[in-house]
Amino acid sequence: MLLVDEYATEETVMLIRLHEADRSVPLFVLSERIFAFQATLYDRISALTSNHDLVWGVLEHYIPGILIKRLGKETILDILTQGDPWRDCPLSGSRSQF
Repeated sequence: MLLVDEYATEETVMLIRLHEADRSVPLFVLSERIFAFQATLYDRISALTSNHDLVWGVLEHYIPGILIKRLGKETILDILTQGDPWRDCPLSGSRSQF
C-alpha cells in the first residue's frame, strides 16, 4: 500500500509541474493524457519487452545496485524469465495464500 501512496504522490507532483509549465492545459486534461499514454504502452508491451536493451535499462533503474553487482545481469534475467516465481514455493505452492 505504501507504493500506491508513493506513486499517487509522484503522479500528482508531476501533474502540478506540467500544469505550472503550461497553465493553458487543465489538470484533468493532463491526467487523461497520462492514462492514454499508459494505454498506448499497454497496447505495445510486446514490442517494448522484445527490446532487450530497453528492458535491461529499465531494470537497472529499479533493481538495487548491490543485487546487480552480486548476481549479475544474466542471473537476474534468468530469474525474471522463469515464469511464476511462486510455483515452487515450499510454503504453499500458490501465491493466493499470501
